[in-house]
Amino acid sequence: MFLDSSRIPDGKVLEFDCCICGGGAAGLTIALDLIGSGLRTCVLESGSFKRERSTQDLYAGRNISQIYEDVGDSFQEYLRSTRCRYLGGSSNCWGGWCRPYDEIDFMKREWVPHSGWPISRTELLPFYEKAHKVLKLGPFDYDPRFWQEAVGSRDFRILPFNEELVTTQISQFSTPVRFGRDYRDEIAKATDVVTVLHANAVELETGSDIDQVQRVHVRNLAGVRFSVKSRFVVLAAGGVENARLLLASNRFRKTGLGNENDLVGRFFMEHAVVPSGRVVFTKPVGGTNIYDAAHYYKNRKLSANGVPVAAHFGISEAEQERHGILNSRNYIRSIYVGDESPAVESLKNLYFLASRYYKHRQIRLSDIRNFVAHPGVITTAILARLTKSARYVAGYRMEHVVEACPNSDSRITLDTERDGLGMPKVILDWRPTDLQRRTITYVQRLVGGELQRLGIGYVEEWEPPAKSWPKNMQWVWHHMGTTRMHQDPIKGVVNEHCRVHSVPNLFIAGSSVFPTVGPDAPTLTIVALALRLAEHIKRQALRAKQTPSLAST
Repeated sequence: MFLDSSRIPDGKVLEFDCCICGGGAAGLTIALDLIGSGLRTCVLESGSFKRERSTQDLYAGRNISQIYEDVGDSFQEYLRSTRCRYLGGSSNCWGGWCRPYDEIDFMKREWVPHSGWPISRTELLPFYEKAHKVLKLGPFDYDPRFWQEAVGSRDFRILPFNEELVTTQISQFSTPVRFGRDYRDEIAKATDVVTVLHANAVELETGSDIDQVQRVHVRNLAGVRFSVKSRFVVLAAGGVENARLLLASNRFRKTGLGNENDLVGRFFMEHAVVPSGRVVFTKPVGGTNIYDAAHYYKNRKLSANGVPVAAHFGISEAEQERHGILNSRNYIRSIYVGDESPAVESLKNLYFLASRYYKHRQIRLSDIRNFVAHPGVITTAILARLTKSARYVAGYRMEHVVEACPNSDSRITLDTERDGLGMPKVILDWRPTDLQRRTITYVQRLVGGELQRLGIGYVEEWEPPAKSWPKNMQWVWHHMGTTRMHQDPIKGVVNEHCRVHSVPNLFIAGSSVFPTVGPDAPTLTIVALALRLAEHIKRQALRAKQTPSLAST
């Protein structure tokens, strides 16, 4: 059932078995899995059923390092615009990309600092398969040859790379699932799950000995305050907000909850799409549209088993180790006529404004001027996007998504300024590393060399700027790593079960627990980990019934 916080008496104490802070992909996956488990569950959702500006504004914070995108004069816009603060969370602005992390993504790698998960890919496989059903994907099979046969299109041809160097990788596209829409009826009908809307967790209260979370304090923007007592508490509010709430819960420990070793908020990571050298084809090659990012995105001609798929270039695990580089996904993108013009860039800005993504708070005169002054360029660009016709292709470019390298100096901290709930705003200090830059430089040479060997073409070499990132890169809005998982409390905030080391009844769900982040979209892994956590909570609840006190692991 759903309940708006405005209907809860001020000062009321609600009691549940499990309290989940956040109604996004992670939180709702857990809530759905707990239906019928015998655990009365409460989901605290900051927003409602649609985007509201006043609620969205609660994300605003300061960015003191890398400028993410063209966000005008305000550094706050990135944090405000890259998450969705209403039921379903950021599944509401998710593109649907799905691929499980590679085995190497879970491994400790000597050339990648702070790498290694305390769980293996094998351990997560059954939950990946279950997550496929939650996200309404096709078979749990990522073999390119399986999909080439299943799709059966002349646009899908696997290039014969030397697989000791370059491999073909497959991603599937979810519809995409919008959790707040696709599972709304199921949540509404559940008698043992109460989802409270306009309910913002603002403090996790413990005793002075920091033994357990005793209450979750909740507020709404109208001033209503209440609290939730619960045996299990799960933070599922995202990579920034999970850290923010832990740091702000500092009544008994100034550094915040779970932060005995100064790890909460550290290791912030993000993905970016980085364009590099132009690809020059020396002879036409049919069937390669599956590798072209401009053609395959949700292209029904490249689909089978009910889902569209995409192919991209990966680098073999042996080659990553040999050259000490990060894992990556690499694409060829058609550059359509007008794509790199100011007019098309202004068109994108106006689209974001109309879509209420808050990239810009107001219409900019420069965007209006560019739009009005170049109607021909705008028309051609729209036709190119709609038809994806080769006649509009002006060239090709390599694009890369490289996993972020864990960096303890890349972090979230609290500001002195406060939001409408009285919560400290965040300061984001995002610090990409030279290893990411070096990976891109090497990968484009490697892929270019393979294209030459096959007699197809070559890549014009491109060097990233020495001290900055290219202005035409695009951030992917994946916030990860701020409450990392490790068996050793000196090296991680949560253990292998996603439980905060120092707080037996507090768990964290979502990509903030990722120790390393791979190059793939995190949603499938987020859902798999959430399903694994839900199973763990059910086992803990059963064990608690059989023993006098709640067991902790």
